[in-house]
Amino acid sequence: MGRVSTYQGLNLLEQPTRRRIVDHLNLLPGDHFRSIGRSLHLSLGTTRHHLTVLAKQGLVRSERMGSKLRYFVVTKGSPPPMNETFKQYWKYRDLRVRVWSAVVRAREARPSTVAASLGVSRQLASYHLRRLTELGLVTRSHGRYRAVIPGNLDGGYPGVPASMLLMSSRSEQSRSALPDSRNRRH
Repeated sequence: MGRVSTYQGLNLLEQPTRRRIVDHLNLLPGDHFRSIGRSLHLSLGTTRHHLTVLAKQGLVRSERMGSKLRYFVVTKGSPPPMNETFKQYWKYRDLRVRVWSAVVRAREARPSTVAASLGVSRQLASYHLRRLTELGLVTRSHGRYRAVIPGNLDGGYPGVPASMLLMSSRSEQSRSALPDSRNRRH
């Protein structure tokens, strides 16, 4: 990481929760507050405290993107290339990529199946499935949708790096392990 700050005489990253947060943000730059807490199984107060300490010491920074405050790891010099890539990703990720990820996991799905797995309405799932079809990210046959999986990892879709699509699938898989009440996001 290149830079280690101290807080109250301690190396900030020796504190296990802060280390986990920084490691999480290195893997998923720009994740938002609640998602960080959910992913790491932290309470809101604990998440807020540790992000505040890390931000005050200059190890992470926040940036408002839409309605969410996103967090990025700070390094000396220019920001890590992943931060810039993920900034673009977060602009359109949320529900549409979650819908795509649900279709990937199911291999073949109807809108009602996708809706149930994400805790959204069937109409909302149908809307995003139609948009994904227009983008060429899913195909539709006899009312069922199948995801189009990129054959390479160099960003085969215009404006959508394939690694971003795969990353969303991984983060969704980790969230699906949570109990139902914590797994729903609208």
